[in-house]
Amino acid sequence: MLVCFPLKTFYLGRKAMDLEYLYALQQLRDSLPDAVTSAVTVFSDLIAGPLVYIVVLILFWCVDKRLGYFTAFSYCVCLGVNQLVKNIACVYRPWFLDSRLEVAAPAAAEATGYSFPSGHTTSAVGLFGALAVWFRKHRWVVVLAVVFIALHAFARNFLGCHTPQDVLVAILLASAVLFVVYKVFNYI
Repeated sequence: MLVCFPLKTFYLGRKAMDLEYLYALQQLRDSLPDAVTSAVTVFSDLIAGPLVYIVVLILFWCVDKRLGYFTAFSYCVCLGVNQLVKNIACVYRPWFLDSRLEVAAPAAAEATGYSFPSGHTTSAVGLFGALAVWFRKHRWVVVLAVVFIALHAFARNFLGCHTPQDVLVAILLASAVLFVVYKVFNYI
């Protein structure tokens, strides 16, 4: 088991602003119909489940084997690094930091473990970021990938699973990992 790094002190220094933002989103979520929260949960969970496998298999079998390998490898390395950082930072979920906050009921089952950085957002960058890097000459693919990543990050905040800091660091960390994976993949 890894020893928790004193990153908590840095992280908790910004908690007031992050938690007020999450509280405002919680009030918005509570004022909307339950179907909206359910739809956001389904969108959020797709990236951590079947969508990744379907996309990678389609890319591998129907588009380009190298693209399939690159996407799968990027996704896996991003998640591995994310889990390593989570276990080093040991930052608790937002509802542990402020008793006013509640996670959306449909998302509660998957919101386990540590919060920082967001695993779902890292997954989104691992998948859609890999596609954006591979198809970087096609502007519409890059824009669509960035929109999906941003929507996914917002969904994790909207559901109350992560603070803005969690998703921002996940995007930056996964982007850095994606850059390294791209360089290594091209070298090999």
